[in-house]
Amino acid sequence: WTLVFQFMNPGPPYVSIALYFRPTGTRLGMTLPQLLASEAGTPFGRTLTRFLAADRGGRNAKFKAVVALSNAPWALRQVIPRRPVILGKKVELTYFQSADHFEVDLETASSPLCDRIYRSLKWCSKHSEEELTFLIEAQQEDELPELVLGCARLMNVSEETCTPLPPLPPLAGSGGGV
Repeated sequence: WTLVFQFMNPGPPYVSIALYFRPTGTRLGMTLPQLLASEAGTPFGRTLTRFLAADRGGRNAKFKAVVALSNAPWALRQVIPRRPVILGKKVELTYFQSADHFEVDLETASSPLCDRIYRSLKWCSKHSEEELTFLIEAQQEDELPELVLGCARLMNVSEETCTPLPPLPPLAGSGGGV
């Protein structure tokens, strides 16, 4: 099973960062059905099952992130405090699900506030480290304690450090081939 969190920063240039998370430890290599079976009856199993079965509004009310900035300029630390945030209440999230993959996409420009913060402070990011932690918020007693879905540390990220993707090849029969 793979959880993907992808966020698109407003452009130009458009910068997309995708983070991929897979189970570790005793859950290493499990498919989603295997993971749900192994976690049946546990707080995490109940939380994940309810989250995956929820509609977009239900998911938006539960998908949580904690952003911690280290080695960041003072201005950036003031704008982004270290506290949990239900992302779906602040920005537009889009979800994609397949048999063994779940993706959460965040488009920074979907929120005027996030867009302004990003554009005002993107110069700081190349001088900082951001730790991102993702969870599903426990909203019922039987979902506690919460478990981390994934976490990542981004270091000195800037538009200059991102690797451009190669252009897509023309589709067969589209007139762009040889």
